[in-house]
Amino acid sequence: MRIHLKFRLAVTGLFLWLSAGWAVSQDVADYIQVTDVPDWVVPVSIPDFDVESYQDREVVWPLTDYQKRLDQTREEMTYRYVVDLLSAAGIEENGTISISFDPSYEVLELHDVSIIRDGQTIDAIDFTEAMVFRTETDRDQMIFNGRLTFSMPILDLRVGDRLSVQYSRKGRNTALGEGFLVRRAFATNYELKRRFIRILIDEDIQIHTKTINDPPEPAISVSDGWRVHQWDAPDPQEADRDDDAPPWAYLHPTYEISNFESWAEVGNSFQGYYDIDQSARDAVASIVAEIAAEHDTPRARTRAALDWVQTNIRYVGLELGESGFIPRQPSRVLLRRFGDCKDVTLLLLTLLDELGVKADPLLVHMEERGGEFQGLPHPYAFDHIKVLAEIDGTLYPLDATRDPQIGTLDTMEKGDIEYGLRLIDGASTVTELPRSDYDYREVVSETFDLVSDPSAILYTLVFEEYGADADATLAWIASDGVDAVEDTFDRYLRDIYPTLETADQMTWMVDEERAMTRLNFSYRLPGYGTGEREELSTRAFQILAAMPAFEGGKREAPFAIDHPERVRQIRHYIGDDNYRFVAQNQTYDTYGFRFEKRDEVQGNTLIEDYRWISKQDHIPSQSFEADMVSIDEIIDWNYTRIDLAVEADVEVVEETPDVVNWLSWLFFIGLPALLIGLGIRSRR
Repeated sequence: MRIHLKFRLAVTGLFLWLSAGWAVSQDVADYIQVTDVPDWVVPVSIPDFDVESYQDREVVWPLTDYQKRLDQTREEMTYRYVVDLLSAAGIEENGTISISFDPSYEVLELHDVSIIRDGQTIDAIDFTEAMVFRTETDRDQMIFNGRLTFSMPILDLRVGDRLSVQYSRKGRNTALGEGFLVRRAFATNYELKRRFIRILIDEDIQIHTKTINDPPEPAISVSDGWRVHQWDAPDPQEADRDDDAPPWAYLHPTYEISNFESWAEVGNSFQGYYDIDQSARDAVASIVAEIAAEHDTPRARTRAALDWVQTNIRYVGLELGESGFIPRQPSRVLLRRFGDCKDVTLLLLTLLDELGVKADPLLVHMEERGGEFQGLPHPYAFDHIKVLAEIDGTLYPLDATRDPQIGTLDTMEKGDIEYGLRLIDGASTVTELPRSDYDYREVVSETFDLVSDPSAILYTLVFEEYGADADATLAWIASDGVDAVEDTFDRYLRDIYPTLETADQMTWMVDEERAMTRLNFSYRLPGYGTGEREELSTRAFQILAAMPAFEGGKREAPFAIDHPERVRQIRHYIGDDNYRFVAQNQTYDTYGFRFEKRDEVQGNTLIEDYRWISKQDHIPSQSFEADMVSIDEIIDWNYTRIDLAVEADVEVVEETPDVVNWLSWLFFIGLPALLIGLGIRSRR
């Protein structure tokens, strides 16, 4: 979610303006009401158990109680939790109440905060140290949603106290109309004695349910016009949880309730927000005229319209209340020269419509990449919106929130999202999306001349990137300058080759047609072949950076890996008749990835060609152990050692690194992803 450098000062000022709206302690009463528990909430008792038997724990949770009620216009939730604080660490972790809410449509009511000590109940509602403040967890991405957090430290908590808290949130974002989703995951990774869940839905609302991973079935009843789903689980079992799963994976038994029958219904509920009226057309008239005068084909006009929006409208997301779902009109966006993904999407749609190009809004989830469609249809499934243009039957996903991109409409970065919800009037549909089809996104070419200079190895590095990677490199050069980029590479490579000296200044070029950048580096490696450096040890560092790290054990959930990764690293070793090079080849081809090492000896030159391609964004749990064995072996294949003692014939040896070497290289291989990749991000 990068923004243009020339707008950073303006955005900083905007953030300071937003920050000035923070509410402090004296405003708490304006936001928080202390009320009785709503009449519709049923009381739930705390189970009896022997707390003394858990003295080795920091806390024990006797009860969690979640109750929710929905009708066509209202939504209210009441939550109660009871926790036994058995240690100082337990008090530290749970001694402050923290509740988030959206003041534009939600009301927060506090019902009870009590300390139970020695059989006595102490009222602990005290706003003396309480405060309400803007959370803005996504401000680093220029997204401001206006959510507030109520924070109240509990006074005079002591080890052995039982703390009981109950509160309600009431309200529904009107931009969603009557749409809703209830999703409850049945997972407990702490000591919980009773879990109670009760969902009430107006019986006149048609609902749909879905179970994933065999959750417990609810008791279903109808009472006073409400359909009730209720779960009451005494002493629920702790659930194992695998880390590093892909975002779309359901890790736990899950029960979903939605009032949408299809994704088409979800899309149709949003489509009207992107209707283009005459005022929008009037607002873009001069821009349309300029583009039409300079470009005469649909593809050229589409590319020019996208570039105009990316260049002239900076990204700032003011997503308070309805603004989180409803776009602002182009006239306002053009006046302010900033907007979020919805705003720039409507602006680009208007430009394309006036230029005679068919295009529709496209709802997507940037991390789940289409995995969101495996659950029930619902309006919260997406975190971004793009434009999907259609020209001569070919689809082009266009992201107006990106910085200006290089490449033609066909070669520029298209993204890696597999499916999105295309918003079409009365006929919205889940659509498979075209993705970038570069042979490789990164191509690293290294040459080690072992013989031309008796005093040093001559080392050259060529670094090519395509699509979003190339866009990021250009942004890096623009923001930090060529010298800073060269210095980053120099420092990284010097960690690998300690004697590295710069022979020539870095040069670089851009291929606009191919959406490619190329950086060229030239170095000397003195001191090799004598003393302590009679060997040259090399690593396919960019391949190693793209691969997942080795992990042992078994898994229940899929294991996430970086995707899409298409990396090629080629190394040339130029010797003479004293060097006897040996070619060694290897291939690993699995469901989730493919690795190849192709060696070729041409005269006195050894060429090592490494290729890593992620085929999916995960490794299945069923093949995890076997695939990790492969990963461990692939890591070894990326290491090469060359004996530089040329008095006799020598050969290249594929070396298996010891544990110390492996750990030290593990540190180094992460740097390309951090410094060279520079965060290919889309601003949402």
